[in-house]
Amino acid sequence: MKEEMGPVALVEPHDSHIRQIVVTPGLSVTLDFDRLNVYHCIRPEVHQVWSYRATLTLTGVARFFLQSLLESNDYVDDAVVFTGLDEAPWIELLTLQQASRVSVTFGNGATLSVDCVTAHLTLQTDAKYLEDFCGPL
Repeated sequence: MKEEMGPVALVEPHDSHIRQIVVTPGLSVTLDFDRLNVYHCIRPEVHQVWSYRATLTLTGVARFFLQSLLESNDYVDDAVVFTGLDEAPWIELLTLQQASRVSVTFGNGATLSVDCVTAHLTLQTDAKYLEDFCGPL
């Protein structure tokens, strides 16, 4: 049931891939995602899942820490954005947000942690339809 995309209801970084990490010293860190799942609401409890390329731009970077080695084909197991002590839903990053830290854990156990001031997620236009999802998010 592929229809016109509705509004974004959920951004799910789990199982996505980070294609590239760009560090601009003193300015920003950019994480380029591939296969970032985004749920679009079609009607209550009916969603379409689309796979996007996306860019997460972190500014005001005070610390960048990578523990262990990343493998080029590794996936994101968990990714959390903090605003102070609270965790922010990824959907909120579609607009520029104040952030204190971004933490990404990969399938092989490697972790990436970035202390920052702002976070902004930009979805690219080349989305690929994956499936329908029925139920609460």
